[in-house]
Amino acid sequence: MNWNEVKPPIYVCVQVREPLLHAGACAALQREPDIVLVDYRAEGPPGKVDVLVIDGSAVRELPESYAASRVLVIAASARRHAIQCAFQRGINGVMLSSSGTEELVAGIRSVARGRTFLCQALAFQVANVAGNNVLTTREDDVLQLLAQGLCNKSIGRQLDIATETVKFHVKSIMVKLDASSRTEAASIAISNGMTEHFALSLQKRKSTY
Repeated sequence: MNWNEVKPPIYVCVQVREPLLHAGACAALQREPDIVLVDYRAEGPPGKVDVLVIDGSAVRELPESYAASRVLVIAASARRHAIQCAFQRGINGVMLSSSGTEELVAGIRSVARGRTFLCQALAFQVANVAGNNVLTTREDDVLQLLAQGLCNKSIGRQLDIATETVKFHVKSIMVKLDASSRTEAASIAISNGMTEHFALSLQKRKSTY
């Protein structure tokens, strides 16, 4: 099939920091007749970019010049809640760096058409993201303080709840974030930008309980 005769080309910019991964992605995309690579290193403002391909480390610092572009993230690994956070940030697709080039091409075409994309290896991980795996407001409060290094007793004092209640929330958070320890849960929260909104007043939040 001649894609250029059926649909307009998809303009893709690859901004992946790992040199080998970047080179491999570009080489694979250059073979596709419906995809046109845009060089982000060119001088001046970027031209038309339908899909921006980035690595997981760039999720928190998306260039404003690509605000109108759809975004596909290539990550070394991704936990259930990290995937959820990525979509909440406006990411349109997530795939693993171990995925094949066929999935990369499929992902680009999918997000370019306005769809959400997950590679096959990640699809089963988000089957339960909705519902029971979403943090409650109180669990989110606990996570914010956990990420600041507070102990259970200090968290309880901050939120005006019993230490045993804090322990219960911490255990629930660990399950939902697929973390093996409270330290890992805090690390996941920080690395995925889940603590950035903590400047909001906790006193205001308390009034809802």
